[in-house]
Amino acid sequence: NPAPSFSFSRDGTTYDVPQSGTVSGGGGSYQRQTSLSPDAGGGKYQVFCIVNNTVTNTWEVANTFITFQEPPPGPPQITVKGQPYQGLDPSNIVTLVEGDTEDVTCRVEGGYPAAHTTRLQCGQLVRTGDGNTATVSFTRTGQTLTREMNRSDCTCSSQHASGCYANKKTTLTLNVLYAPDVTFTVNSADRTFSKGDNLEFKCSAQGNPDPTMTL
Repeated sequence: NPAPSFSFSRDGTTYDVPQSGTVSGGGGSYQRQTSLSPDAGGGKYQVFCIVNNTVTNTWEVANTFITFQEPPPGPPQITVKGQPYQGLDPSNIVTLVEGDTEDVTCRVEGGYPAAHTTRLQCGQLVRTGDGNTATVSFTRTGQTLTREMNRSDCTCSSQHASGCYANKKTTLTLNVLYAPDVTFTVNSADRTFSKGDNLEFKCSAQGNPDPTMTL
């Protein structure tokens, strides 16, 4: 008695001007409440409550640590051949050649704490990283990049401790170039003909880009 003066600070910076507390019960017990918004972004902060006796001008200080969880601001980023891609933009297309040795890497930037359990799926290939990164590697001796993966999507997602990141994804479409497969047939199983027979030749090809044929 009289009521002490209360103030709060975060990491040494006062964000609440000193004010008198309110009476809580009897016997000269006082308390004061305040709110704190994470204007500085996610992180771990030390918060101090400073109580001043206005008669004796003495101070008492109590502190605690709090953690603000902040999800990453943007969707995951997929990088191939040094080119980054983000979001669900239909123009996210990368051109590769069958048999290429390439890494498809997904990374989630920002947020506190860092994102975890990052999942990257390219076609039927799935890679999961414990942290904020996952990579699918195409090699000549291991997992090869084949024509069957043409027009397949690589999709990346991740998780965050705040629970506010599940809906953010990035998708990248693979445009895989490959040499044509050519089929050439005639209308006779043994390719034997007699004079006056009608000969029919058929040539077909499949490739990417579309092949040009001359018969």
